[in-house]
Order: sequence, then C-alpha cells, then structure tokens
Amino acid sequence: MTKELTYEQYKQLVEEQAQGLLNFLAFAASGDLNQEIEVPEGIDVFTDLAIGLSYLIDDLRVLVERERQAQVVLEQRVAERTRDLENALAEVRAVQRRYVEREWSAYAADAVIGDALFPETWAPMVETAVLQQQTTLHSNGETALAVPVRYADEVIGLMGFGSDTDEVNWDESDFTAVETIMEQVGFALENQRLFDQTQAALAEAGEQAERLTLLNQIAQVISQTLDRGEMLDAVYQQIKLVLEIDTFHIGLYDAANNTIHYPVLYEGGERQVGTTLPLYPESNSYKVIQTGEALLRHLAEEEVTQLKAKTPHILFGETDDVTASLLFAPLRVGERMLGIISVQSYKFNTYGQEDLQLLTGIAGYIAVALENASLFARTRQRAATLQTLAEIETALSLAETEDEILGAIINHIPHENVATASLSYFHTANETALDGDTPLSLVSLWTFGAFMPELINQYHSIRLDQFATTELWQENAYAPTLVMDILADNRVTPRIIEEANRLGGWRSIVQMPLRSGGLWQGIITFNWLEPQEFSEDDEFLFNRLMEPVAAVIASRRAQLAQQEALTETEGLYTAGAELNAAQTFDDVLAVIRRHTVAGQNAQIVSLNYFDRPWTEQELPEWIEVVANYNELPADTVLSRYPLAAFPSAQTMLRPDAATAVDDIATTPNLDEMSRALYTQHFGAKSTIFVPLVVGGRWVGYINAIYQQATQFSEKDVRRLMALAGQSAVAIQNIRQLQQTARKAEREQMLREIAARVRSSADVDTIMKTAVQEIGQALGRRTFIYLGNEPDPNTPSPSKTKDGA
Repeated sequence: MTKELTYEQYKQLVEEQAQGLLNFLAFAASGDLNQEIEVPEGIDVFTDLAIGLSYLIDDLRVLVERERQAQVVLEQRVAERTRDLENALAEVRAVQRRYVEREWSAYAADAVIGDALFPETWAPMVETAVLQQQTTLHSNGETALAVPVRYADEVIGLMGFGSDTDEVNWDESDFTAVETIMEQVGFALENQRLFDQTQAALAEAGEQAERLTLLNQIAQVISQTLDRGEMLDAVYQQIKLVLEIDTFHIGLYDAANNTIHYPVLYEGGERQVGTTLPLYPESNSYKVIQTGEALLRHLAEEEVTQLKAKTPHILFGETDDVTASLLFAPLRVGERMLGIISVQSYKFNTYGQEDLQLLTGIAGYIAVALENASLFARTRQRAATLQTLAEIETALSLAETEDEILGAIINHIPHENVATASLSYFHTANETALDGDTPLSLVSLWTFGAFMPELINQYHSIRLDQFATTELWQENAYAPTLVMDILADNRVTPRIIEEANRLGGWRSIVQMPLRSGGLWQGIITFNWLEPQEFSEDDEFLFNRLMEPVAAVIASRRAQLAQQEALTETEGLYTAGAELNAAQTFDDVLAVIRRHTVAGQNAQIVSLNYFDRPWTEQELPEWIEVVANYNELPADTVLSRYPLAAFPSAQTMLRPDAATAVDDIATTPNLDEMSRALYTQHFGAKSTIFVPLVVGGRWVGYINAIYQQATQFSEKDVRRLMALAGQSAVAIQNIRQLQQTARKAEREQMLREIAARVRSSADVDTIMKTAVQEIGQALGRRTFIYLGNEPDPNTPSPSKTKDGA
C-alpha cells in the first residue's frame, strides 16, 4: 500500500533522490564507472531515470573494456611480430657472413666485379645460359664460362668467368665447384633481399609502433574528458606532434540541413572561431562524407596558383597561403556519418599513405569519443529534463487556480522570454471529437510577465474555428504542436500569419491539447516574439507534460463543476423562494432578471401569456404581455400581439426547450416579418424564448431581447429553463389569485347593490338605483326598459352624470 506523504516529506524525498542521481552522474563524468547506482522508489520519474542510467553505464563499461582488451591484443601482436622479425634478421646475418666470407672470397679474387665493362664476346654465351638455364662454356680467342644463379629453382641472376687465352681447361670438377658456389651465391643474394625487406619491415613496424603509441595516447586523452571542445583541442595537440600541420579542422555533419559545423579550427597554429557552412558538392568534405572513404590530395603548383588568384583568403583565418597537401578522414560510427577530420600543409607532397592511415585510425577514436560525449550529453540533458518535469508536476500538485496551473509550467519550461501563455477550457468536457463549432473560453492569460484577468471575458464562448492556429494542432491533436518559426514552417497558412501579426507579432508557438480519461479538457498555448529552437528534449518535455496537466485540469474542472452546481442549486433555491413570495407579475420578472442571463445586458425582458393554452389541436390567437422590463421608449412594447404576426413561431418555439437566436439577422428559420420587427423596431441582434409550462399546458413564454450579439451557454439556458418552470407556476398562482380577488370583489359589489336596491321605497327608485349601481360597478352605460317594446316617440335615454 502506497504511503501518503506530506508536501515537506515529498519535497525532501525529491531532493534526496535527485541528489543521489546527480552524485552518480558526477562520478560518471569524472571517468569513474565503477560506482553502482541505487534505484530509488516512490517517484516513478527518478526510478525510470535511475534504471536508464544503470543500463547506460553498463554499456559504457562494456565499451571501455572492449577498447582496453583490443589495445592489449594489439600491443601483444606488435611485440610478437617485432620479436619474430628480430630473430629472422639475426639468422639472415649469420647466413650472409658464413657464405659470403667463407666461400665467395676464395673463388672470386680476380673476378670482374661491379661496374667493369661487360665483354661483347660474352653476349651469346650469356643468352644461352639464361634461356637454357644451364652452365655454358665459350671459347673464341678467349675462354668464358656463364653460370646461372638460382634460388628455389628460379634464376635470379647470372655470373660469368673469363680468360684472355684459350689455354684454360674446365673439367667436370671445375663445373661442379662453380655451380656449387653459385648455389650458395643465390642463397646469399636471396638472403640479402630478405634482409633488406626485413629491415624495411622493421622500420615500418617501428613507425607503426610509434603510430600505435600515438593512438593510445589520443585514446587516453579523449577518455579523460566528456567535454567536446576540450577533447578535440587535445586531439589537435597530439596530432601536431607527429604530422606537419598548417590547417586543422574537425567538421560535424548535419544531414537535415546539409551543413557542416566546425567546432575546432586551427590556421597557422592559431585557434579560429567556430562556424557553420553549407556542404558544397565540389568540396573535399562532400566527397569524404558521400563515399565514407579517406582522401589524400597533393595539389600541383598550377592548382595552388589558381586557387590563390580565385580565393584571396582561405576558408578559415586571414592568410593568403593555400594548402597544397591535404588529408581528410571520415568520422563514422557504424553506418552513421558524424563528420570529417582534416590535416593540411602549405608545402607540396607533405603526406603519404601512412599518414592517411594514421589519420584514419585517429578518426575512428574521435568518432567513438564524440558519440560517447553526445550520449553523455543527451543523458545529462534528459536527466535535467526529467528533473524539470518532476518540478512542474510538484508545482501542479499544489496549484489551486487556473493561473497557478499555467504559472507552474511557465516558471519551469527551458525557453524563456515567453510573450504570451494561455489556458482555455472546452465548454463540454465529454466531447469525443473536436470540430470548428466546439466552443471554448479563456480561463487564464499570461503576457509579458503578468496575468491579465481583465482580458479573460473578451474571449468567452469562442468557437474553435475562430482561431487560425486551430488548423495546426487539430492535424495531430494527441501530441504537442511545436512551430519554431511561422515564416519558415510549411504547415503555416497566410491566415495564421495574419493572426500572429494581429496578436502581437509572435513568431514561435507551442500548443498542448489536453485530454484526460478519454475526454477533451482544454488547450494551453505558448507564444514567443522570436523564433525558437526546439530540441528533442523540449518535445519530450511538452509531450510528457500533457497527461499530468490534463489530469490536474480535469480535477480542477470537476471541482469547479461541483462548486458551480452548489452555487446554482443555492441560487435556484433562493430564486424559488423569491418566486414563491412574488405578489405581482413584475415581482416574477424581477426575480428572473436578478438570477438569470435575462438580467445581463438585455434591453427588453417580458413575460408573455397566451389567451388560451397552445396545444397541437388549437393555437392561441393573442399573446398578452403581462409584465416587461424596457430600456427603450415606453411605446416600443405593446400590451398584446396577434400570434399570426409571427408565422415562424410555430416552427421555432417549443414547449420543452428554449429557443436561442445568437444572430437574428442571419438565422435561416426566422420569417421576414419577425426579423424586421426585432432588427428594425427593437434594434435587436440576439434573443431567447423560454417556454412557460404549467401542469403540462403551454401557457406562454419569457422573451429577452439584446441589442448586442450574445451567445447563450448551456449553463445560461439550463438556469433559465429551471426558473421558467417555477415562474410559470408563480404566474399561474398570481393569475388565479387575481381572478379570485376580482370574483370576490364582484360578489361583494353585488351584495352591496342588492342591499341598496332592497332599501328603495318605490319601483322607480329601485330601478334607478339598480341602473346607477350596476353602471358604476361595470363602468358601462346601463339602460333599463319596462314593457315589450320601447315607445318610438320616447327619446333615447341619455347618459346621466353617474354613468346610468
């Protein structure tokens, strides 16, 4: 069971675990890979980070061990090869001394050796000896003997013996002796050749050992630091000890932008400022990167002269010299090209193939070191990003308002100088899909370092399609949208650029649509006035933030909904109590205006009652305005209207739902007579009709008229409908009370008339009293005739002063 922690305990746990990870990284950065990381528990982010670092350090240990073993094997092989060559050289020298000193000196004391002139008469003999590969004797005024010199059944030379007379006799023993000596001579000559080759091999092995020593030194230097700049500068210092260098640079290849960044540049021994340049197809670097092969170039004097004439200054540094000898080697890890390393000299024919091989070997070490440094940098940056994520989540857990939620992110994201940041809620959190008609409202706005609550109401209940940037994030609503520069992003439309210029001239934007529990909650947007460079870690941070922020907002919205429900229930209870106490229609109207949207900026609000209930079988004929609030001239609103004057009422008005008209001028189902009445007579732009229903009978409606465009939220309509039902009952009760009062008043009046009539003494007085009292009570002219028909000669009755 997970133990619940207080904020202080959680904060202490975060600090302890974070410090442990930082201590481990410090050991790794210093080259100590023997430390074991302790995997913390309780905070998933730190647990995942510790496991990831553990795997990373294990991989680094394997790489270091492999490098060490390879170095040991290479040193052993060089030592063994050196011993073998030294032993072979000793044997060759012994053989040479034995045969040359003992045999050759005894028989060749008077021989023609060296640069002496070769006798022409010997030519046929020499040709025969070479072609037939056998000893040949020739006598023609002088005696000559030609003996082939062999080694391993192969003729490697020829030796001739001659005399000025023909008196020299060569017998079989002489031939045998000479051929035996020639066999030894051939062996000695081959040994001499082997000796020369061995000497060259030893010299090459010495150079190789020297190069291996240099490679080992470079490997040790670059293993002592993970800082790229320090490492590459150290490489330059080592290389210049064995190679002549006038120009040295290391370029890192950016395939996405087809550029090379030069973090290390040396020209004439001077450190130059790093730069980034396009990768030109005609350049040497382009050839090396495309082929993956090292390159050695020696320019002719004519090429150097032409380059000096075309290029007054070399690519790096201020000099008129042009490099004539150039070495390039690729920096490659596996199949991935990292860049190039180049060593160049102003002198002609400075380098050879052995120098190219040396630079290629160095490039391999540098590539691995760069990859390790990059891996460490990425790991360190990812650790920092995870730390930032943990800090934001901690701040979010303490946030109690929308401003605090937005501030928790603004205060920790790595990109500063945020121009504006906003948090908006979708009106309906259970939307499974969002379209252009989905409304949202701004709930928090931060601009240039301060929250702006006074501007929030300007962006209440706005449709999504009213924001041009909706086009950006709706294409991939389940991930953050990052735009580095709207002027360089092909996703940006002219409408978005126009909106950006209108809203402060921002250039970069991040949008985070928020979804929690399968429900869309809202969206957070950040804007910058200058273009931003977003890294993989930035995208990772914003992506990982979406879920916890959405969860916090979902919780916050649930809390607000609960508070709103309590407030609305309390408001309805208060309004209901006031409606129960209402004595007149004006009292009812005042309650509606006080507790609903009808009292917010409406110029006319009226209670309208039908002359008879509206049913499917029978429509009312008249609409009576029983009470109204009117900010316009008094005669603007009449006391009654014929229903026939509003033909569209039968299709627009309903007994079970309110009818909200956001835009009277454009709504399609409103008849032109009604549209003219509302737009021209009332000057209205929006209106709402709420039915009054009592006991299932539709008896009238509430009508609010607005001279400014108004959008009616679901909450506004729901509250109006709830109070309309209670208002209908109150209106019905007031009408019944009025009818009862009028009936009682009439009955009282009739009793009083009857009493006065009964108190009269004669018929004329009775009749006159009756006419007079009834006329006064009814407010009408009253006549009484006695007899069957009136006498035509009798003048028509005249109205008395009291109305009789």
